[in-house]
Amino acid sequence: MIAKSGTKFYKDPGNFDNPVSEPLRARPSKAYDCDLWPNIPFDPAVMDGTFEIQWSVMGDQRLPHNSGKPVSVDDLMNIGVYYYHLPELDQVDNLAKEREYKNRDEITVSPQAMGDIYETKVKSFFAEHLHEDEEIRYILGGRGYFDVRSKDDDWVRVLLEKNDLLILPPGIYHRFTTDESNFVHAMRLFKEDPKWTPLNRGPDVDKNEHRQEYVKQFIGASTE
Repeated sequence: MIAKSGTKFYKDPGNFDNPVSEPLRARPSKAYDCDLWPNIPFDPAVMDGTFEIQWSVMGDQRLPHNSGKPVSVDDLMNIGVYYYHLPELDQVDNLAKEREYKNRDEITVSPQAMGDIYETKVKSFFAEHLHEDEEIRYILGGRGYFDVRSKDDDWVRVLLEKNDLLILPPGIYHRFTTDESNFVHAMRLFKEDPKWTPLNRGPDVDKNEHRQEYVKQFIGASTE
C-alpha cells in the first residue's frame, strides 16, 4: 500500500489567485481543514431566493473550501481514517485480503446514472451521519470529497480522485459530496452484509454503541 509523495499546493483563503506551496511528509494526504459552513443544509433542488441565500452564506458544497491548513495522513490515522493511493488493482485486492473484505460492488454518483433520484441522494450523502460498519471507497473515476469530524469536532475535507482509497471507521461522523463535475465512480468493499444505513447526527445517535466505541477509542471521552 502506497501513498503519493511530493509537494501539494493549497489555496491561501486570503488570496485565492495565488497558490501556496506546502511541503508534505513522505506520506501526504489530500486533506485540509474545511471552511464550509457546517450547519446550513444544502439543497441543490431549491432554485429560488432561498437557494441564493444559502449559496452566498455557505457556498457550493462541491467547491474545495480549502482553509489553507493541511492535515497529514498521521492526523487522519489518529481519528481512525486511512487514506491510500493505489494505482494497481492488485494493491486493492491485497488490502481487501488483509482486511477480510470479501465482497465488493460499484456505484456511480451522477445525474446521468441516478436520474430523478440524484438530487435526493446527493442531499442525503451530505447530511452529517455515521455508519455502524466500516465505509471503504476506492475511486475508479471522477472526484469527490469526504468531510470527517476531527477530534475537536471541526470538519476535515479529504479529496478523493482516481485510484485513491479511503477507509472510515464505524461511528465517525462524516458526509460526502461530488465536486463540480457531478460525477464519481467508486468501488465499495465490505465483509459480509454491510450496515450502511446512515444515522444522522443527533442526541440519540450520539448514544449509539458504535459511536460510543469510536469516541472511546479515538477521542477518549464519553459523549453521554
